[in-house]
Amino acid sequence: MYLKKLGISAEKWIEVADETDDTVPQDARERVALFGVLAGTIELDKTTYHKYSEALKAIRQDAEVRWENHEFWYIRTEIGSTTYMEGLAAGYKVVDSEGKVRIMAKPKTATNEDMEKQPGERTVGT
Repeated sequence: MYLKKLGISAEKWIEVADETDDTVPQDARERVALFGVLAGTIELDKTTYHKYSEALKAIRQDAEVRWENHEFWYIRTEIGSTTYMEGLAAGYKVVDSEGKVRIMAKPKTATNEDMEKQPGERTVGT
């Protein structure tokens, strides 16, 4: 594990990563704890530490909901998550936001199968 390379003992890691803040998932607490150890080692100023530790708490792997209608695909996710970054890369646009939550949408496009249909039979945007 990387902790040994960083000179962090297992006992110290358990101590700093075992906060009991139930509002923050365990994986986020571990990220923040590791960042705290590193920040202390390089004597990072408190303002920068708090800025980045809050960002680390917001990163979540599984905070998403997906749905669709006849025109768009939608994703509800948190900013900073893997899903958020993948959505941006896939062409989704942010259409609504509140706090850390983002609603992203991507228009559906006509498929080759749709193009073979008559105009009244086509499904979306064709």
